[in-house]
Amino acid sequence: MLGCVLLTPSWSQDPPPTKEKKDSEIIQWAIAPEVVHKNIHFILDRSGSMNADQLTSAMSCFLMVAAQATDEINIAITVFGEDAVRWGGMPDERTPKGWASMPSQTSLNAAKKWLATIAINSGSTNVGRALQTVDTHIIERPGDDINDITVIVISDLNFDNYPDALLGAVNILRKTRMDNHTRDFNLGFVGIHASPGHLTNLRNLARRQGFWLAYIGEHGPIEEAEEEEELPEEVLPELVPPTPH
Repeated sequence: MLGCVLLTPSWSQDPPPTKEKKDSEIIQWAIAPEVVHKNIHFILDRSGSMNADQLTSAMSCFLMVAAQATDEINIAITVFGEDAVRWGGMPDERTPKGWASMPSQTSLNAAKKWLATIAINSGSTNVGRALQTVDTHIIERPGDDINDITVIVISDLNFDNYPDALLGAVNILRKTRMDNHTRDFNLGFVGIHASPGHLTNLRNLARRQGFWLAYIGEHGPIEEAEEEEELPEEVLPELVPPTPH
């Protein structure tokens, strides 16, 4: 199990708030993941709809996963707005191109330095283009799970052309990975101070598509209205045929 709140599916309830961490800064689950793979591709939203506080929270969320991992993981990073830019990583003889091994302070510092130079902040939030940067095939090594990927999108969830662009990119990625004889990927979202409406829409979509969903902020998804209790149909007295006279 990876040593991080976000990557601990058993935390189905929110941890209690502390003096150091406000309620609005705690990662809370809407749908917890069943599994998180050792290869994690972070997709960070830096579009025009993300304000300064949201950008700070998104960076903190990334660091909480990457910096606190106690098990060996590999990370990739894409930043997106209208366009998508992927970090080159720190590849070596054991780490594929576009990836960096963790835990490693050197890798973490390199990732933070790169992120500090990338400022997209365009008006659009093209998550479909960002998903196109996810590997369809990393490397084939017998007995290794290097092709299993968890994708974490950290965003305010205000996506363009939702849900068509998102689902279109997901379906293409799934098909291409299957064509390359790799397993499916695990996709999750972290809503950064997202509106309750956006969270609710994505939660409902996630349930149907098998995604997981967490959020940071004071407001969660809008609670679904409880189904009205079905009342039993009125039982009519059995009709007795008239007695012949």
